[in-house]
Amino acid sequence: MNKLGHLYCNGLGVDKDIQKAIEWYQKAAEKGNSAAMNNLGNMYYKGIGVTQDYDLAREWYKKAANKGHAPAWIALDTCMKRGLVLKKILKKPSSGIRRPQTKVMHLPCIALEAYIKMGWVLKRY
Repeated sequence: MNKLGHLYCNGLGVDKDIQKAIEWYQKAAEKGNSAAMNNLGNMYYKGIGVTQDYDLAREWYKKAANKGHAPAWIALDTCMKRGLVLKKILKKPSSGIRRPQTKVMHLPCIALEAYIKMGWVLKRY
């Protein structure tokens, strides 16, 4: 389904039709296709066939990144420059109750994947 979206988006073997491309990307994303999620993020980020919406783009990029889609990591770096930061949840026992503490930092794209593997999570700041 994602490949059909790609064909319609680029007019490869079919007439170029952005709305059909978005429909196919949406169907594929709903089935868990991380490339389709990233493609929807691109459409919203650039405003191609939809109203430009950085928040929706960021959500699609996060979904794709959480499935391990490498290009989504790069896209998230761009989104970080628009208000997305990393927070690490640090759990420390205190009186038998575990309360999460957070530390906020801004990172370049190169370090993003390494920090996520170490337990950092994406949060909106």
